[in-house]
Amino acid sequence: MAVNYKKLKEAAIDVIDDYSDFDVLANYGGKYSAKTKLATLGIGTAMMGFICKPLNKRMRELLGAKWQRVGPADLHGINTIGKMIVLCCGQAGVPLPNGEPT
Repeated sequence: MAVNYKKLKEAAIDVIDDYSDFDVLANYGGKYSAKTKLATLGIGTAMMGFICKPLNKRMRELLGAKWQRVGPADLHGINTIGKMIVLCCGQAGVPLPNGEPT
């Protein structure tokens, strides 16, 4: 099941959006970018542990067996949208295009 970077990026942002106090997906590329800190979206360090299960579920739906599950330790230090996208690319084996994430 081939997934391109654009779809993977959107899925990663969608999971963040589900746990945020703001409409991140709809405003990505305008108000929000890869540099946006998750804490400014209402997602603190403690919340990251809860994101594992829905992130794994969403990515497994998108990628099937190609997705390598993440646990709380994998999300330690993920504090921006961009870092989440990079993590997802690594876990999915999807190459990160030059200049991305933006």
